[in-house]
Amino acid sequence: LDQEIGDKFASIEGLYQQQEDLAGQLEDLEAQVRELDQEAEFGLLSVISGAIDNAEKLEQNPASMAGAAGVSLTDFLPAPPSRGD
Repeated sequence: LDQEIGDKFASIEGLYQQQEDLAGQLEDLEAQVRELDQEAEFGLLSVISGAIDNAEKLEQNPASMAGAAGVSLTDFLPAPPSRGD
């Protein structure tokens, strides 16, 4: 009986260690998600800011909407976000 109790305690200790390890992994993942969320938020703000700037450019130069020479739609598109970070 003592051996069985000892085995159960060893098993419980192993489970507690596993729980501790998993809790550490969860904290790391939560930090990673927060960082990715912040990056996405800044990316969205950049796109919105670029769209506002482009709308202001179009308002200042309405001829560009009619396809005036030297003006391309790509001039008003924001640069794609970099993925190399």
